[in-house]
Amino acid sequence: MSRSGKSPAIAFAVFVVVAVAGFRPLFTRWNELPTYGGGDVPAMALADRNLNVWILGWVAHALVTDPSRLFDGNILHPARDTIAGSENMLAHVPFTVPVLLATGNSAWVLKIMMFESIVLTAFAAWLVVRHHARDGAAAIVAGVLL
Repeated sequence: MSRSGKSPAIAFAVFVVVAVAGFRPLFTRWNELPTYGGGDVPAMALADRNLNVWILGWVAHALVTDPSRLFDGNILHPARDTIAGSENMLAHVPFTVPVLLATGNSAWVLKIMMFESIVLTAFAAWLVVRHHARDGAAAIVAGVLL
């Protein structure tokens, strides 16, 4: 693959297709979220998932309705700055806010965060491998395998 301007777009498209194919249950079950039945502490994994849904949903909601209260999450009210004591996930805002506005559904906010994280991580791997190996095909394989 050449270093033309097309190769990043092709790589990105490949990663989107692979992510959609690999994680299609996320998008075919409208209001369902992934559950974690295995492992040593499934209850903790479920609690973490629910916390992430709440954080992502709250941050997107607060940015749309009242950005000055972003860190005053509606959990543990009237305590202030509750988001400041946890993850804020602000890096995902370009993806989560439009999804919340379009769907009004925090489950989909988590789903888009998972999707964009997978695609962007694969793309970052592609950039690194392509830079060091100077081989676009190897970089695509690296991104897909990541």
